[in-house]
Parts: sequence; structure tokens; C-alpha cells
Amino acid sequence: MDSAHQMLISLRLLKAYQRKHVSGIDCFKTWLISMNDQPVLSVTFFRTDAGRLPVQQWLKRLNKADRKVIGRDIHFVQFDWPLGMPLVRKIETYLWEVRSRLSSGRISRVLFTIRGKEMVLLHGFIKKSRRISQADLSLARHRKNLCQSRRIVNE
Repeated sequence: MDSAHQMLISLRLLKAYQRKHVSGIDCFKTWLISMNDQPVLSVTFFRTDAGRLPVQQWLKRLNKADRKVIGRDIHFVQFDWPLGMPLVRKIETYLWEVRSRLSSGRISRVLFTIRGKEMVLLHGFIKKSRRISQADLSLARHRKNLCQSRRIVNE
């Protein structure tokens, strides 16, 4: 992307921010995404042995506005990996969460792992308490371990 195109995007975002059409953080995220032409990571959904895509199915049950917020945040991670707080938090070795603020004050988390240049979405949920529940964490760990073992088998 040439510098003239980057400047045009920056000016449009600044005007939208001044008119209060977008928040400051959304403006910044969009500007950063526009700086990169190619994604750093490819994004895939975890697939069960039965062929189900649990994160994709969870996303489809959400309303359109919430899917858009989560998708935008995942897109941001995809193009600007590695990232930290407030959007991404490392939970443990090879396990991170994308943190999204949804409509009506709800908060979602999408837990993921990295395999080479691939971001694998393992588990998604709406937060109900301050800490991640043990059930959600155990499920993500189990899926992460399956991903790692499949990787060894496939290579």
C-alpha cells in the first residue's frame, strides 16, 4: 500500500472519529489493520473428530452486531500478531484469548492457539464472571492438545 493511500485512510478515520461515528479504539484498530496488506496469520476453526466446528456454530448463534465485533477483533489479531492487552491476553503456553466487548455490556472471549502461521480458534463463550470458568479452560486445553497432537501426526 502506498503512502498516499495510507494518508487517505487516516484522514477518513480522523473525520469519522471527529463526527463520533466510530470510537477512538475502533479508529485506531482500523488504521493499524490498513497499514498491513498481508495477514500475519491464517485463521481456522477447530474441527472435532466428528467434523463439527464448535466456534463457528457458537458464532452463528450470536446476533449480527456481536459477530461483527468478534470478527473485527479476530481480524485485527490476524493482521497484527503478536499483540497484547487489552485485545489479547496470554492464558498459558500456546493458549491466548481474544477479548471483545459486545452489545449491552456483554463480554466475549475466543480462546485460540497458534500452529506455525495459523491461528486456530478453539473455544468461544460469553463471560459470566471475572475469571474464566474451569469448564471453559479445560475444554480449550483439551482442544489445544488435540491440535498439537494432530500437527505431529500430519507433519
